[in-house]
Amino acid sequence: FKADIKLGDVEYDSTHVVKTINGWVEEQTNSLIKNLLTTNDVTRDTRLIIVNCVYFKGTWMEQFKEHLTNQNADFHEANGKTSKIKLMHQKKTFSYAENSDLNVQIAHLPYQSDKHGVQFVFTVILPERGISLDTVEQKLASKPDLMKRVLNDEGITRKELLLYLPKFKMEAKFELNDVLIQLGMINAFDGSKADFTGMVSEQDDRSGLYISRVIHKAFIDVNERGSEAAAATAVIMDRCCAPRRQEKQPIEFKADRPFLFFIRESRQNIVLFSGKFALPPTAS
Repeated sequence: FKADIKLGDVEYDSTHVVKTINGWVEEQTNSLIKNLLTTNDVTRDTRLIIVNCVYFKGTWMEQFKEHLTNQNADFHEANGKTSKIKLMHQKKTFSYAENSDLNVQIAHLPYQSDKHGVQFVFTVILPERGISLDTVEQKLASKPDLMKRVLNDEGITRKELLLYLPKFKMEAKFELNDVLIQLGMINAFDGSKADFTGMVSEQDDRSGLYISRVIHKAFIDVNERGSEAAAATAVIMDRCCAPRRQEKQPIEFKADRPFLFFIRESRQNIVLFSGKFALPPTAS
């Protein structure tokens, strides 16, 4: 995986270690992810920090025209409130599908690509009016195969769409310990059960290792030209002693209500980024 290994003195110079890691992440993500870690994340018992990040910048194959963007459009929140967003618009033909199990519309917006056999797309799963995004998410969670069917090319046709998509920037930071434990990764977070002897032997550290924190930070910018996104994750490990037919009329696809979005490679159906637009970000 072309991973690089660096040594640092977390016991006596944790500030420098954090600065080095944050600088590397910022460089790898074109300055989109800053300050992934703080000095509070690294203690005297920290023995290993595993950092991973991914960066994506894509230009729409069919770009939006800035003069068509509604700077004061309505967005209908799940709680019934209406807020204001910048809503981009274009009338073009896109890959499109509908799913009756979820009661959603699905649109795939392709990015320009100069590599043969590689096609990145921005996929939007938009609940029909009157269907809450929570209901859609619950169905997807209860039927894992359903998400695969929704994201693959099954049932996709080329349709002319009246496409409306919010222009937004979004940043989020999560601690993933509880999520990973719920997914079954339990022992790794338990100092008395974790077994990382393949990474550190008793001779090196009799206490062994366990995962104390998993920190994830992501950023995405969607605008008329395309999308720019980045994500970084830090895994901090401590010593165990530490704590249908073509329609004549175009189909309206108006994302003026909560929706799910994915940046993915469509040929292999690999998801790079996923998110939920439920509320207009304050910085949009």
